[in-house]
Amino acid sequence: MPRSYARTLAQVIDDTLRLCGDFREEEANGRKFTRAEVKARVNEVLLDLAREEGLLREVRTIPLEADTYVYTLPGDCLRPLRIGLHGIDGYVIQPTSVAQADFYGRAMNADGTPHSFFRDTLTMNQIGVYPTPENAGSTSTTKSGYDDEGLLRQVQDEDGNRLPYDANRALRRVRGAPFLRRGRGRIIRQVISTYGNLQVIYLRSPERWTDETKYPDSGIPEFLHKDLKYAVANVLLRTSKKRVHKTKRARFHVKWRGAISLARSYGLMPISEATPL
Repeated sequence: MPRSYARTLAQVIDDTLRLCGDFREEEANGRKFTRAEVKARVNEVLLDLAREEGLLREVRTIPLEADTYVYTLPGDCLRPLRIGLHGIDGYVIQPTSVAQADFYGRAMNADGTPHSFFRDTLTMNQIGVYPTPENAGSTSTTKSGYDDEGLLRQVQDEDGNRLPYDANRALRRVRGAPFLRRGRGRIIRQVISTYGNLQVIYLRSPERWTDETKYPDSGIPEFLHKDLKYAVANVLLRTSKKRVHKTKRARFHVKWRGAISLARSYGLMPISEATPL
């Protein structure tokens, strides 16, 4: 339940417009900022906050398949921070590149247990592992408790991967990987295991904030809500050449950077200090 510092989108928009004084340059015929414009700038600020300050972290398990070396990263992935095998307790897969293999005259068609990953020959939302997995990732199996036969329920994660899943697990969550239930019936269920699969810890983009009655992405600390207006107003006023608006922007910038410093004091680390890939 949001507390006193939490702000809805409508409140952030109203606060921002009051700071700006509904300013718009004369070449725009004196029109005021629309709520849609402010809403768009709010989402830009949240995205910059996530990208530049490393604010939002997520963990996702990607199931390995035998003889398959290219996998799709989560759709909300801004930047991978750690890629490991066998879950958080396993070992880190080290970065390499196809260009490096070419330089040393090595082939990239070996099979085995992956120990490296590469991205240089793939699209930005893909990752390749080397060697190519010779076995699929492991799963554990449990019976439904009703009978020995039944329907197999398939579930689909946020990225469209179809995985087996035990719907009785608490919070319907396996090592940070959220799932949607699919199918009906009393069934024999399976659970995806972190062992033998890739685990990706990454910076994620915030959920798009469009409903004015709602609060922002739950990963945005509530103490930042009241200061979002300064960052958004700063963006809206950046086209003005008036001295009063430049003065306002300078003050807004100081207030927003103070809020960011507070967030960092809680252990949130900027990307520049994170382990590069």
